[in-house]
This record gives sequence, C-alpha cells and structure tokens, in this order.
Amino acid sequence: MSLPLFAPGHQRGLDPVTGLPDGAALADFLVDKGSDNAAHSPVSDFLLLLELYPQARDAQRSLAAIQRSGAYLQGLFGSASPLYSLGLGVFALIWPGVEPDEARRMADMLLRRLRREEFGRAHIGLARLRHNGKDEAAVVDKAWQALAVARKRGPFGLCVAGSQRIFPPLGPAERGRLSRLWRGRERFALLDIKQDQPAVSNYFTKRVRAALPPETPVLFLNQREVMVYLEGGDQLGAQAWLDQFRRRMEESGGLTFSVGIALYPCPGFRKSQLPVNSRKAQLHAELLGPNSVAVFNGISLNVSGDAYYNEGDIRRAVAEYRQGLNLDPANVNLLNSLGVALVQLKQPRAALACFEKALAAEPENFMALCNLGFVHLSAGRDREAIICFERALPVDGGSFDLLLQLGRLYCRKRRYAEAAELLRRCLGDPQIAERQEGDQAAAQRLLSQALLALDQKRPAMEAAQKALQLNPRDPEALSLLGELYLLNGEGEEIALSLCRQAVELDGERGDCWRRLGWVHWRRGEIAAAEEALARALRLSRHDMAAAAWLAEIYRGQGRVRQAERIAARAGRMR
Repeated sequence: MSLPLFAPGHQRGLDPVTGLPDGAALADFLVDKGSDNAAHSPVSDFLLLLELYPQARDAQRSLAAIQRSGAYLQGLFGSASPLYSLGLGVFALIWPGVEPDEARRMADMLLRRLRREEFGRAHIGLARLRHNGKDEAAVVDKAWQALAVARKRGPFGLCVAGSQRIFPPLGPAERGRLSRLWRGRERFALLDIKQDQPAVSNYFTKRVRAALPPETPVLFLNQREVMVYLEGGDQLGAQAWLDQFRRRMEESGGLTFSVGIALYPCPGFRKSQLPVNSRKAQLHAELLGPNSVAVFNGISLNVSGDAYYNEGDIRRAVAEYRQGLNLDPANVNLLNSLGVALVQLKQPRAALACFEKALAAEPENFMALCNLGFVHLSAGRDREAIICFERALPVDGGSFDLLLQLGRLYCRKRRYAEAAELLRRCLGDPQIAERQEGDQAAAQRLLSQALLALDQKRPAMEAAQKALQLNPRDPEALSLLGELYLLNGEGEEIALSLCRQAVELDGERGDCWRRLGWVHWRRGEIAAAEEALARALRLSRHDMAAAAWLAEIYRGQGRVRQAERIAARAGRMR
C-alpha cells in the first residue's frame, strides 16, 4: 500500500501533504485575530515555527515522513493549540496566553519529546504575537529569522525572536577604562552590584554614590547595575569591602541588591573576560535569593550554561559547562548538564563519558542514572538501559518519564506483568506531578499492549481507547485497537478499517503491517494477508509473530520450502 501524494479531500486552505491548515490559513487567522483585538488590550500569544527533517531515501518517503510528523503533532496538541503546515516539514503553532519564560520552557520540552520519538533534527523559532492589528506580518518574519538562528545552534536548536544577549559585553568606553585600571596588575577583583528589583528611578545609583568610599573606581552601567574595581582584591578582601559597603547602603534605606564577584587571576580566563564573569556570578547570586553574593566559580558557569541552554543555544551551553569543569572537574551537576547538552548535539559517546564520570562520584545520582539510561536506549542497548533505569527507580519512583521508558522496555522484553504495574503507577499515582505534561497517550498504548499480552482483553481495549482519545492519530494505538476489536468479536470491518488507517498514517511501522496482515488472514483474505505480513518482516526483521503467520500461509498454499525457511527464521527469534 502506497501513501497518496495529496491528502484525501484536499481543499483550498489546506496543506496537500498533511491535510492541515496551510500558510494562507495562518495568515487569515492572524489578520482576523488582530482585527478582533485591535480595539482591546493587546493579547500576548506566541507563534512557534517548528522545522522537522524527514530522514528518508527518496521523495515518496519524505512525503510520508512529513505526513507522520503532522499526524504526531496534531495528536500531541489536539485543539489546544492551532496547528498549521507551511510545507517542506515546517509547522506553525499558536500558543495562546503564555509568558515568554513559559513559552521557552514548553518549546524545550517539545524538542526533548521529539528527540525521544527519534526525530533526527528539529529546530524552533519563537516570536511574540500581540494581536494589535498592525505587526502580524512582521512577527511572522521574526519567527522565520529566529528559526534560521536556531538551525545554527545544533540538531535541536531553539531561538526566541528579539531576545537580548544574556551577558552583554561592556561598551567601548567602559572596557577602555577598566583596561587602564588593570594594566600591569597581577591581582584585582570586579564586583557586579545589581538591585534585585526593577528600577523605576535613579535612586539606587544615588545610594551607591553616597555609600562608595572616595576615589573608588566604579562604572555606572544603568539605573540598577554598577561595577566596582578593587585593586589587589582577593576573595576575603572583596568580601570585607562588600560588608562595609552593604552597611552604608542599609543606612540610606531602599531595596536589596545582589553581588557577583570575579577575581583575577582565574585559571583559563583572560583579564578581558572578567566583566562578563562578574555578570555570570551575579546571575548565580540572583538564584540564591535577594541580597545574595556569589563568587565566580564552576557553579556560576553551570548557571550561565543553563541560561544559554534555556535560550536554545546548545553550543554556547556546552562551552560554558566545559569551562566550569576546568574549574571544578568533579562537579556532578556540571557533568550531568554537559552530558545532556552533548546528547542534544548528537554526541552520545562524549555524553556517555560524562554520565559515567558523574556516577563514579555519586553512584546513586538520579539524573545521571536516567540520562545514562536514555543514551543507552537511543543507541539500542536495551539491557544496559534497563539496568540504569532499574537503579534509578528506588531513588525516585515518582518520575513519569522514568516509569514510561522502563515500561516501554519491559514490553519490548516481554516482561508484561512488570510493564503493566509500572504503567498503571505512571498513569494513576496522584503524587506524580509531571503526569499532566507527560506523554499519557504513549503510556495508555503501552499499557494496552501489556494487558493484551496478559490476555486481559477488555482492560486492554479500554486503555487503547483512552490512548486514541488523547492522540486520535496514533497509528500504533489504531492498529492495536483494531486487533482488539477482532479478538473481542466486536466487528471485523471496524478492525480492518482501524488497521488500514494505521498504515496510511505511518507506513514504516512493522507492527502496524503485522496487525493488518493478521486481520486479513482472519477474514480469509490470503493474498492481502501475505502482502502485509511480508511488508512487516521487511520493516521489522525480528517480528516473530509475522514470520510464524506467514509460514502458516505458505503451508496452506503448499509452498513448503518457503514455509520451512520462514518457520526456521521465527524459531531463531525465540
């Protein structure tokens, strides 16, 4: 069975490959939405452009891959987020009513899920929509520009349009003044002092001027941030100076401030890098809470790496984590962070080394165990992945993702009773807060598969139906439900229709072809069954059930040699 070039019932305003609304429909939506809101307070939504790369050998398979991508996204988001197909594997989503940080977090979560679903590459460009009826076309252009930047940030890159540089460098005048101050000096400190709250006036800088000792070299960078140079300062000297400064600031009253301290010399860093280092330390201090102080170190570089990672700049994040490990080689958090980023960049061997080093330092570190398990899983090393996940389970048995992946592996290894237990906990435990953001459709489908293997057909059907309620275009759930309809005697035609829909949605899944072949066989449609089962074996060489059923068909046709060859193949799979 071949996939059609155009979606059935193609209409104007629909993408011919995926059947989703197209770019013209997106433009109409934005214009209508802008008109509706032009006279009201601006609405803050986000436009997301998602580029997926179909890994295929020819054009037909590329079209099929794009169709599968559209079906997966449609099932993932449903009606909650309008979805459009712009052609060539580029999709658009509207995320209504989300703040920038939330949109960025959701985009990162989407990229992680796509990677777990074995999409080879995915890039996201985000742009904020205000629906004021004037700048919708400009916002779309910004989203495309952000997508172009995301392509340069790695296989799973992300970029938010209009985002400012996280650690902007100083201007030429400020750099020149500092270079004159530290020229020929072997030891000094830079303090980045920043008010914790947004500035509404220049009151903070007035307080600073009044509290500074006379002749103190200082740069006033903006209304809430100043940078102080201390000649010959070490950590103790900088802390002593800061204690006196803080007392004088408290005498004048006002809001709190946090401080990042960068010291020279610092291994691996030039003098010119100290201003940015002080800002990284200041961000580290902010995370500790108001009125905090942090001295630039490996943890500061973990914080700055995370900031780049959250922006979607994975390559910069990797550079930060590596610099952090130069300062603190045994830091487990840095090793985990670097490993995760390297996985994003498709460097699994280097990631594996990071996680193994982290576990050598902390054998029961949950994140390192899970991350190492995922690396083994992506490399097809199921046994090693199971060992890692089983070690992680007693540490934190409330992780949705861990339970889901271990349940998937147990199904693959035919450990169905254990799989069912984990998947029921995954779906039913009220203590698992991340369940709402997890792939519940996949969990229900796997539970259905495990229950069917345990001959619990009615609960298996209920789980498959719940999976399709969550993702109506899940091909595996469709074919599984078709098999269950036939097993439960509830309609051969329905079973056949569901299994056909599954292979039309995704013609590259061997298990879907196997179930379709089985339904044809049960209906006495031998030629169709033979074709489908042979297709299943071409896609999944180790499908024991497909091989055994095809051998039975050959015996019935008197093709004894072929039957024996296929039967022997099935026997070797046991």
